[in-house]
Amino acid sequence: MISSIERLPVEIWFIILSQIDGNDVRKAFSNLNTFFTSLLNSPRLRICLNIKTGGCNVFKASRIPFCPETFEALHANLYGTSDLLLFLDSISSFPNLRSLSLHIRRQKNYLLLQSLLPQVPSLQYLAVSCAMFNFNKSVEPLFNRIFQLPQLRICKIRLSRNVFYSSDSELNLAISTSLRRFHLDASIPSASIHRLVQCMPSLRALNVHLYRHDMDGWSEFSLPQITKRACTIFMGRHICFENLAKAAPNLVYLHTIIEPYSHLPYNDLVRECNMNIAKTTIVYVQMTWKRNSNSDMFDIIPPITIQGREHDNENWVFEQTPRDYSILKKYSNIV
Repeated sequence: MISSIERLPVEIWFIILSQIDGNDVRKAFSNLNTFFTSLLNSPRLRICLNIKTGGCNVFKASRIPFCPETFEALHANLYGTSDLLLFLDSISSFPNLRSLSLHIRRQKNYLLLQSLLPQVPSLQYLAVSCAMFNFNKSVEPLFNRIFQLPQLRICKIRLSRNVFYSSDSELNLAISTSLRRFHLDASIPSASIHRLVQCMPSLRALNVHLYRHDMDGWSEFSLPQITKRACTIFMGRHICFENLAKAAPNLVYLHTIIEPYSHLPYNDLVRECNMNIAKTTIVYVQMTWKRNSNSDMFDIIPPITIQGREHDNENWVFEQTPRDYSILKKYSNIV
């Protein structure tokens, strides 16, 4: 039976192994026999490796039987990111790496990530969650490294809410001609969004989560029906569509998640949705806009959803365990 399995073409084995997580492949096949050892050492193999726990006893580069050309995707959660960065740093180049996901929570890892990005020129997908301790430190160096990746198509960046704040001075960023989709979750002024998208001339989809913006306009969402005009006016307080259209000539889709500056603007909305005002800590609105090819402006696409989150005040200080977000209201028809 073993010999018949080994008679399968190696191409089939490469396909089978590529569908299994790299950790499971290593545990199951690394010391099986010479046939599988040769498969795991082949540069033609493609592996996705997920690092979910930290610590030297859990993940060591010396225990990985794959050559650098093997890795196609490397993903790490909050606990495995440090080990993954050290693994990246131990190898000079990953020529076939297409996807990379990291959760940065230390300043040294943030700096290490900047230095390692040039080693992955084939990267097409990058997701970075970065909670920097120094809120005054600019993220401009990180964005420059990202925008210089020649084949990057999709980029998702999540920062601490107070990190990305720029003055009125121009951002000195590199130009990325490859990015098609960009997701930014950060506290960022509208003017900085326009300057960012100017650096992505091929951008087609933009997803932004905006914090601490204008306090007006939230009363519209306490009404049973909402109009397109009200949506446009509300968005105009956060993003200037005309400037965005000029800055990103190829942009087609804009998805926004907007939170108000404080709880004051949406008290009426919270009451109507039968939520406890004292416990409600976050309410936000999600909108999707599509560029009109005739007018070159953006039209709202239903539905609009209002979501909220409550905290248990008795356990909030100690447990820090908020309830999950729930949909408070959905506008499926916009007049």
